[in-house]
Amino acid sequence: MANHHLFLLNATINRIKKGERFGRLTAVKFSGRNNSGNILWECICDCGKIAHITSSSLLAENQLSCGCIRWYLYDFAPHPSPRKTHGRSKTRIARIYGAMMERCYRKKNDNFQYYGGRGIKVCKEWRDDNKSFFNWADSSGYADNLTIDRKDTNGNYEPENCRWITQAEQSRNTRNVIFLTHEGRTLCLSEWAREFGIDPTTMAHRFRSGWKPPRLFLPKNQIKRECKPRPKRSALVRLRSAT
Repeated sequence: MANHHLFLLNATINRIKKGERFGRLTAVKFSGRNNSGNILWECICDCGKIAHITSSSLLAENQLSCGCIRWYLYDFAPHPSPRKTHGRSKTRIARIYGAMMERCYRKKNDNFQYYGGRGIKVCKEWRDDNKSFFNWADSSGYADNLTIDRKDTNGNYEPENCRWITQAEQSRNTRNVIFLTHEGRTLCLSEWAREFGIDPTTMAHRFRSGWKPPRLFLPKNQIKRECKPRPKRSALVRLRSAT
């Protein structure tokens, strides 16, 4: 029985590898058990702090930092000084930064599937230092009536791909992007068109006509025309004779 428990313990420990990353945490070594008997791993956070996290929390991605992520996402603190806010913690630009980070990195965010879930990230320069983002905003024409927009909707949040536009322009852009979930993946319609080798205009026309997957993704030569079958010639002859 003891050997069996030892086997289970080693199997659980081995599910995590030294140096493996979980959000802002890097696993260093197995560090024992907590009072509840849960396996603990010693981790070093990107902010420099050491934390002892249960393996279940790491594997389920329920804990992604030593605790500084609250400041990182909500109080907009830069790495590695989690409480420094550059005097802008209550400003609109800080809220824009926090919302951008949440969309890309917080799985419980309602819009994560359209951003982080699709592989869209915030560039390292902005992600690790919000002051860098604030400086870019100030130098790129930010105003309180503008909102951040990505020129390429499939690209990351980075200086070369971002600009400031009005809310009306943002609304028009958002309406023009159609997201579709198929077999557990969520992509915009143009991405699906590219993946299946279909002209994006054709794909959009099919979608507006009410087509659904998998028929939506079929090439033209595999699509059966939907028309009523013509009556046989003999039936037409009998019909005319009867009249």
